[in-house]
Amino acid sequence: MSRRRRRIRSLLGVRSHEGPANHLTRRRQPGRRLPSLSRPRPNLGVRVQHRSVVHDGHTAHLQRPIPPRPRPHQPRTNTKVSEHPDDKVLANNPLLVSIYCETLRVYVKSYFLTSNQHADIPVGQWRIPKERIVFVNSGISHMDDHFWNTQNGRHPVDSNWGERFIVDPSDPFSGPVRPEVMHEVGSEKKKSEASENDKPFVSMNGLEGSWIPYGGEHAICPGRFLAKSAILLACALMVENFDMEILTGDIEMS
Repeated sequence: MSRRRRRIRSLLGVRSHEGPANHLTRRRQPGRRLPSLSRPRPNLGVRVQHRSVVHDGHTAHLQRPIPPRPRPHQPRTNTKVSEHPDDKVLANNPLLVSIYCETLRVYVKSYFLTSNQHADIPVGQWRIPKERIVFVNSGISHMDDHFWNTQNGRHPVDSNWGERFIVDPSDPFSGPVRPEVMHEVGSEKKKSEASENDKPFVSMNGLEGSWIPYGGEHAICPGRFLAKSAILLACALMVENFDMEILTGDIEMS
């Protein structure tokens, strides 16, 4: 090793491989060339500061990393974030919920099986024996002209009237059920709801066994609440993001 190299290595605190081995010993590996200590090492993405040290007429170039400069504070711009519809707000919208209920009444026909293991089931002038299986079609009760409110024939049961399920406290003839067929229990519930809320609301009182788009009894759909939230949210997003226009006067749905 040359005298110049030994002086530079002793200046940097690096011992030769001929001396005692320690963690600062730099050994030459076969096929690998030691980097020259007289030249600055390449910058590997870290900002370094070059420093020259002169000892006995020899110059050694040292490098030490420089801490990154603090970036100046950049205030956030007032970007407008779009507000997504809230499912709780949608569930309390009377018109949207009424359209949802009316759509299921008109266009959804479900079939399910039911039975009573304890007693006979009276159905009008018929009687279903206990432990017998009954096949129920929701389309028959959904299209019962003697049960659903048609506003004196202005909104037939086979038409989609979005406000059918809305109860207006100021209108005694509003609501999904005909006033003359509303039973006493349902009438009392309707009066109690009207006394608590003076605004129009959606009422499902008196519809047990008549509005059954998700089935009934033990065969009722367990995901009906999730389906309602998903349908209302999808409708709100479509109305918010798209401009829709019905190009035909009559829509036929089976």
